[in-house]
Amino acid sequence: MSKKNTKDKKVKVKVIFLDESETDSLAGELEEGDFSDSLAGESAVMDFTESLAGVIGEAVEESLEAVSKHVSCEKNYKKYFKEKYKHKYKRKYKKCCKKQKISIAYGSLYNFALGSFALPGDPVNFTVAGPLRHVDAILSDNCLRFKKAGVYEVIFLADIMTTAAIANFAFFRNNTLIDVSRFTLMSGDTIQTTIGKTFQIELDKEDEITVRTLDVSSPNVEYAIPAVQLLNGALTVKLLDQT
Repeated sequence: MSKKNTKDKKVKVKVIFLDESETDSLAGELEEGDFSDSLAGESAVMDFTESLAGVIGEAVEESLEAVSKHVSCEKNYKKYFKEKYKHKYKRKYKKCCKKQKISIAYGSLYNFALGSFALPGDPVNFTVAGPLRHVDAILSDNCLRFKKAGVYEVIFLADIMTTAAIANFAFFRNNTLIDVSRFTLMSGDTIQTTIGKTFQIELDKEDEITVRTLDVSSPNVEYAIPAVQLLNGALTVKLLDQT
């Protein structure tokens, strides 16, 4: 129902003040029981009031229906938008999370005993395996075996007791020397010190890493076989980026 039509239904009431004679005349008419005109007017007013209530009711119903349709359309639009783009954003979300996901892999070998002597070609001896995740510790071969391919950080540290000596060490991958992993001990006298190496390398699944003595010599001719003893050795690896 339009606003214009609603205005047309408004009731106009005119108040008339009667003087004493007109009041008496009206009272006489009421006493005589002549109500026909009054009742007819009252009936008309009641009929109009009922019709006006119906009109207002229809307007309220139309407003409520319009609000309901608006809410329904808004819900349907949100549902349509969600259904249309959920796969697109879901793929982006998965891709983003996949890039940020960091796999965990680590392992370690230790030797807390007196240690062994460094002999050319021999691996550094380890006796205890440390925490392991996606890495196997093979104590019989003094090596770590990798279950995940990726870029790893490899660290070796050990205490050294030696007479005057020059000793070269390196890491081996599957019995092949890793050039960037070489490190050297040089001593002109009997000393105790710490040596080691940290480097990064890309490894494949099932690769094995060991630390070995390359060669040992003496800077002094009187020491034909220098004594180089390794103590408290530690070999650790940590995955930096999975491939």
